[in-house]
Amino acid sequence: MEMDLPELLRAASDFDVPPERTRLLIVDDEASIQAVFKALFAPQGYQLSHALSAEYAIPMLEEQPRVALVDKNLPGISGLEFIRSAKATHPDTEYIMMTAYGSMDSAIEALDLGAFGFLLKPFPKIDDVVARVEAALERNRVVLQNRMLLERLKGAYDALYTAKVEIELTGTIVEEKLKQRDAQIREVVQTLISPLAALETDVQTVLADVAGTALTFEDERILALLTDVKRMANNVAGILTQSASLADRLDPDRKASTPPGA
Repeated sequence: MEMDLPELLRAASDFDVPPERTRLLIVDDEASIQAVFKALFAPQGYQLSHALSAEYAIPMLEEQPRVALVDKNLPGISGLEFIRSAKATHPDTEYIMMTAYGSMDSAIEALDLGAFGFLLKPFPKIDDVVARVEAALERNRVVLQNRMLLERLKGAYDALYTAKVEIELTGTIVEEKLKQRDAQIREVVQTLISPLAALETDVQTVLADVAGTALTFEDERILALLTDVKRMANNVAGILTQSASLADRLDPDRKASTPPGA
């Protein structure tokens, strides 16, 4: 279904992902942290995936979580290395580093890697956790919205470009047909001019022969014939004038090259 630009923009502005289709990935080996996020977001309908290590979390990225909350200190691959790798392979997901007090350097490094933000454990303010996750979800929504808008705009541009090419091609075909038609009309007019001119000359000769005696003829049929001849002469003269005028319009060079009195 095609949409005009205002409808397209409205559709993009209304874009959102409901909680039941929103997945959060929690990467932390502490059961208490997993329980906190479950208590905060499961009642709202969010889908939660839990991983105890980065190795377990990597395949879970294929579920396309909108936000991944990653502990800095994980067994095996560290949280920083996980974010570095995941950001390259799954850039649409927003990443939040979870770190303890005294690890601000790691939090700053995570931001440098492209993480959305960080949370300090053990979460002194639960409201801050909710606010940070919701802010990450909003950013993710805007990114997806802009992508959808760009894709639709590209589709609209491609359709307009295709229409433009078709219009130009049609215009070229019409122009060529008009040129062919003009050439045909010019040929017909040029064909008619000579015999019409000769016919006008013949009529004028007849008129000259009878002009002096026409009024002395008593035969009504002869008078009627003379009247018809005069009318025919006027008609021929009008056709000849129109034909010459049309020829001049179709072929301007003809008028310029025609000698005076020709």
